[in-house]
Amino acid sequence: MDFKLGSRTLSLSLHPSFVTEDPRELLQSVSKYKPLQDFVLRFPVNGNVVIAQIQVLMVEFIAQRIESTTVEVGLASTKDKLAPLMLQRVTISDLNPVCVLPVATLAEGNKKFALLLTGSSVFLAESAPQPFSGTQQSNGGGLVLQDQSILRALGFDFSAGSLKLLGSQDGTLFGDECRPPVRLMSVSQSFPSVESLNTRITQAVAEAAKADGTSTLGLVAVPLEEVRKSSQDLRARLAATLVLGN
Repeated sequence: MDFKLGSRTLSLSLHPSFVTEDPRELLQSVSKYKPLQDFVLRFPVNGNVVIAQIQVLMVEFIAQRIESTTVEVGLASTKDKLAPLMLQRVTISDLNPVCVLPVATLAEGNKKFALLLTGSSVFLAESAPQPFSGTQQSNGGGLVLQDQSILRALGFDFSAGSLKLLGSQDGTLFGDECRPPVRLMSVSQSFPSVESLNTRITQAVAEAAKADGTSTLGLVAVPLEEVRKSSQDLRARLAATLVLGN
């Protein structure tokens, strides 16, 4: 079908392997998906490269609402009409991937510790301790983190005013090609002493394991300076560096 957006007209289609009861209805829903429209509008109408076609590879829904779509974008050169289309696979969503480093600040000595996950999933079972991963709506709300309940049990507040973007004004961004960039953030909570912190961690982990039934969750408190110098997780090292630099 033709996808019209302002003065732009481009081809929008489903990949041949995509199975759906009503292809046209799905394409119409995708064409109205604002993150996709915003993506198309990034390319100037009279630019050197324009979008000629979009093929839908995958659509993810939550409660009949599109959460994300993966598309193959055909880019055409306006300078060389004979040049073949440049095909680029892109995942588009109004949920931004985030990586949050929880920081525990001790009243005694103002020491700072990073709280890092260990063994909370198959993917973490044999990997280095790492920060919390999740998503946040593009408007700054709706933060959802893996194993977020354990941080809430420790008293961490995830309101907009408590979360801190790290690095640039919009948060330091990094990630793989064709995937949404990850935004680095931190959140802090005070504890009287390291003994109090470790006791609270033990209690919170036990509560999470009881609630989950099969959880192998682990949480460790590591001095922030040690994370910055020697963590094997790149995200943790970068976040710790930025926290200590502020």
